[in-house]
Amino acid sequence: MNEDKDNTPRRATINPTSLGQAIRSRRLDAQLNQRELGALLDRDRSAVCRLEAGQSNPTWSMINRLAIALECPVDDLVVLARM
Repeated sequence: MNEDKDNTPRRATINPTSLGQAIRSRRLDAQLNQRELGALLDRDRSAVCRLEAGQSNPTWSMINRLAIALECPVDDLVVLARM
């Protein structure tokens, strides 16, 4: 379940800066620029920039969408974020 009892999306408990670095690493591996990744997520480039800079604390749902867009398991992003 990805929501709390009051139906608000749960936020990831991973360090946002480390997660941002993992997202950037996977994005570059996928040879995507921020605008292209944003389009896959239905977000603008600035939203991707905030994620990568650790200025945004994404929900687990967004982390799942990122993994799909980057064609990698969610675990890869989480493991990279904890390294």
